[in-house]
Amino acid sequence: MASLKAVNEQITALTDQMNALEDEAAKADLAAQISALQTELPEYQAAVSSAEAAVSEAKANYNSVKSATDEAIYNAQNTIDMEKYNTTDDTTTRKQLDTLYSQLDDCEIISQTDGVVTDVKAAVGDVNTPDATLVTVESVDTMIMTATVDETDILSLEEGMKAIITADALPDEEISGEIGRVVKVLTTSSETGTGGFSVDIRMDDCELLSGMSVKAKIILTDKSDILCVPYDLVQYDEDGQAYVLVAEENNVDMDFIAVRRDIEVGEEIDYYVEVTGGDLAEGDYIIMDYSIVEGDIFDGSFYMEEESGEDYEEEITITVG
Repeated sequence: MASLKAVNEQITALTDQMNALEDEAAKADLAAQISALQTELPEYQAAVSSAEAAVSEAKANYNSVKSATDEAIYNAQNTIDMEKYNTTDDTTTRKQLDTLYSQLDDCEIISQTDGVVTDVKAAVGDVNTPDATLVTVESVDTMIMTATVDETDILSLEEGMKAIITADALPDEEISGEIGRVVKVLTTSSETGTGGFSVDIRMDDCELLSGMSVKAKIILTDKSDILCVPYDLVQYDEDGQAYVLVAEENNVDMDFIAVRRDIEVGEEIDYYVEVTGGDLAEGDYIIMDYSIVEGDIFDGSFYMEEESGEDYEEEITITVG
């Protein structure tokens, strides 16, 4: 969710654009966008008020506990001062004072990382329990997306694999990422009742905010400088030998002749198949007219040509949010 300030700035920018336009239709469109944003303002204002109330409540809790502890320490110190006039040393009182100082130190909550307070669970009168979450602090230095992965894809994923992240909030930007953790244990969401495997993807520096919806393409295979051809142009003879037809210039009549090139095929991805061996060379022009057979002579204007050779990546897409 964008900040209240960002929404107000967006409304101001749209208003300036609308005032600068003369086209009524365009002005009406901007006016509709402004109206839509203005209807969302109460929600953003409510979120800001809720966060401010949570911070105020946390400060009040801290001050209340600190005041009570300070008073106890003051009373204990007075007791020790009075004991100076006695001939015996009251070690019990000193231990009590040390305990109170220790309790006061425990009342101070120190975040282990820089970030933004997104949730305060402690309230006045609550009794703290070990390992209980009091305050949630989210770091904005390193954004990590957690996504559920289908069981058909989870075995293909490994830590360190590269990913490309896109978001509706940044429609013209692609963000680089890397898988940091692969959870190969089936988990079930308490909110939706659905289960799945998951991955954590660390994202490079970006303007995304916590809670935004994103999509990630995880690159399974990344090959460059390889020879590949459209898979639907690969033909097979009766012996199972794969081949393609290429156009060679016929120097006699200034036209072309269809020539067979035997190939060995490798991995197939999307529209292309990898050529791992055979007679095909980079720069050969593959005939895409299915009516032409080996040995046909034809004018170049009657076929579409595609130059062999391509880089490709095999990937899967994951959506979160």
